[in-house]
Amino acid sequence: MRLDNQLAAIGHGIAGIHREIHDHLFQLPRIYIFCNIHPEMSAVVVTLSTPHFATTARDGTFQINQVPPGRYKLETWYELTSESDLAALSREFEITSGDNALGTMTLHSSDAPHDHLNKYGEPYPLDKKSKY
Repeated sequence: MRLDNQLAAIGHGIAGIHREIHDHLFQLPRIYIFCNIHPEMSAVVVTLSTPHFATTARDGTFQINQVPPGRYKLETWYELTSESDLAALSREFEITSGDNALGTMTLHSSDAPHDHLNKYGEPYPLDKKSKY
């Protein structure tokens, strides 16, 4: 994991930095987690400052329930969509009592996750045979 260009291996217990990492980490909009041994193992934690969110169903639809009336900003995120495309989809809208439809949104995908480096900032070894 990289924090301000510093490398941190949280799972390996770096003494004395856990509190600093926690304080900084959850202020980020997204946290990318990678396995240092298996490049195909990864996860993304999306941090939010609101209780109003949704994930899409298999058909791409979503619903956010119990949103009080007011003015809101909708932002989307999908791992394989560029930051510029995601920014273009951001929209502000007014919620009133009753049903509120937001219309259709189209996300474009690169269809391939970006390669990442290991915790040493180096490419993973090409030899898939792990000693672990």
